[in-house]
Amino acid sequence: MSPLTLTDATERGSTTGNPLKLTETRRSAPTRLTALERRTLEERFEATITTEPDGAYRVQPGSVVGSLCIGDRTVVVEPKLPIDRVLFMTAYTADPHRWQDTWSTISSTRSLTDGIAALFLIAYQRTVAQGPLRAYRTVERDEPTIKGRIIWQRQARRPGPLPVAVRYQLHDDDIIENQILRATIQVLRGQLVSDHVVRSGLTRAWQQLRDLSDTQITPEHIDRLTWTRHNEYYQPLLLLARTILAAAMPDLLTGAMPVVGFTLRLYDVFENFVRSVLRDSLAATTTNFPDNPADHQLFLDEDRRIRLLPDLGYRADGAWRFVGDVKYKADTGNGLNPDLYQLLAYASATQLHAATLVYADGPPTPRSHNVSDRSTVLHVRPLNLDQPPDRVLRDLRGLANDIRATDEALHARPEPYVETRGSA
Repeated sequence: MSPLTLTDATERGSTTGNPLKLTETRRSAPTRLTALERRTLEERFEATITTEPDGAYRVQPGSVVGSLCIGDRTVVVEPKLPIDRVLFMTAYTADPHRWQDTWSTISSTRSLTDGIAALFLIAYQRTVAQGPLRAYRTVERDEPTIKGRIIWQRQARRPGPLPVAVRYQLHDDDIIENQILRATIQVLRGQLVSDHVVRSGLTRAWQQLRDLSDTQITPEHIDRLTWTRHNEYYQPLLLLARTILAAAMPDLLTGAMPVVGFTLRLYDVFENFVRSVLRDSLAATTTNFPDNPADHQLFLDEDRRIRLLPDLGYRADGAWRFVGDVKYKADTGNGLNPDLYQLLAYASATQLHAATLVYADGPPTPRSHNVSDRSTVLHVRPLNLDQPPDRVLRDLRGLANDIRATDEALHARPEPYVETRGSA
């Protein structure tokens, strides 16, 4: 399959109203806002808004990017990073082994929403090339004839013999995996996708799945899936679907505000990316290197009252091998005390002699801090995301190699001495 080519086009909605274009964490020029626009910027983009003497506003978004259509006004918050770096991290997290298949597409896009939609469409076309996944599912319904087993508890309450309440197995594609894909395509078709190739591809995908059950889908449906040999090839696509559903969830499902759009929390994108690279490089699993910090069951005190939630944690053979944290911000080079205190708590609770803090920016040289008692070392590793993807991966894989080398040194055991008869 040839890669998608994104075309330059004016985003739908950008010619209506007065478009507001912002950049992550940067303060805007004075602008006029309605009450709904203010609330949306604060809630969806974590923006800080200050009022000028003339009643205008200055907007400083947090580290949430994307585009929203609020009434007839389009709001776009662009990342400080190149858009292709954000898409690269998203694509790698979903599929560490095939993200390069999408690079020719994501490296040319100028729109985050177009790029995310194109990533999903490429993965969808690749995964569903031979048709959607099919499986057996249990159906309970009324039929004019007996099929499967009669549900006697229901049938006995009826005055006549027909229809018959039955339960039977059906083998088709109307299963939860495809219902998730249907919901994701529905979300993307409602977004500000400007590229006509992507829009056409989404329409074709919708035609393929539109007759499936219209189930209310949330990201938790994906979290609860069990992966088997039958459906594991769907996993990268559904992980990307989870990112999309989570990004659009407040608009699609709650209807809290009349807003259409798509946003990404870059601190989540960065954390998930770092964890995915380290886990893949260490050949770990989601069991011993989990995504959810709560799965670590880590406590600072013996009474297990002070719970700790490290972003990165790796256990093997029942023992802690590595712990660390991820910060989507720049390291100033002077040592950010709260971050280091947090890291020291992780090292203490895991009884490891070292812990690592990964920043999204900072001095080019990694640094280490020896704790005063000399028993613990806190490593600080800034990651330059402006580099090409292969260099970003090289730096993180270097960290994985350091983790592996430290672990092997700590757990190395000398060969047992065996006395040989007749030896001198």
